Amino acid sequence: MFWYDGGQLPKRPEEMGPDQQFAKGGGTLWIGSEGKLLNATGRPARLLPEAKMKDFVKPEQTTPRLPVGPAPHHREWLDAIRSGKQTSANFEYSALLTEIVLLGNVAIHARKKIEWDGENMRVKDRPDLDKFIKREYRKGWSL
Repeated sequence: MFWYDGGQLPKRPEEMGPDQQFAKGGGTLWIGSEGKLLNATGRPARLLPEAKMKDFVKPEQTTPRLPVGPAPHHREWLDAIRSGKQTSANFEYSALLTEIVLLGNVAIHARKKIEWDGENMRVKDRPDLDKFIKREYRKGWSL
C-alpha cells in the first residue's frame, strides 16, 4: 500500500492509462497479487487497468452506513450515546487508522519506504526516526 499526499507520488503504475493522473488531493495505491487499486481521497476506488472495472460487481452491503445529513460522524456519535450501540469509527478502529496515517507522515519525512514494528513501536532500520514516534520527556515530567 502506498499512501500519497502533498505532491509526493508513488511510482506511476504501468496499468494507468495515458489520460489517468493521480488525484491532487492525495489517496492510496493498493498493489495486490492480481492487480492494483487506485483510491483517490473522496472518490470511488478504481481497479487498474481501467478495463478491469467493466467486469467488477459491487459486493452486497454488509456494513451499516453513516446517517444522511450534515456532520454524519457527529450524528452517529450522538446516536451511539443515546442507544448504547457502537459507532462505525470506534476507538479500537480509529486508533489503528490514526497509527497508519501518522506513519505515513514519518515515511514522508524519511523520504523512503519504512518497515514498521508495531509491537515495539519503532521503525526497524531507522533509529533516527524514533524522535517522531516517542517523545523524551524532561526530567520530572515523565509518564
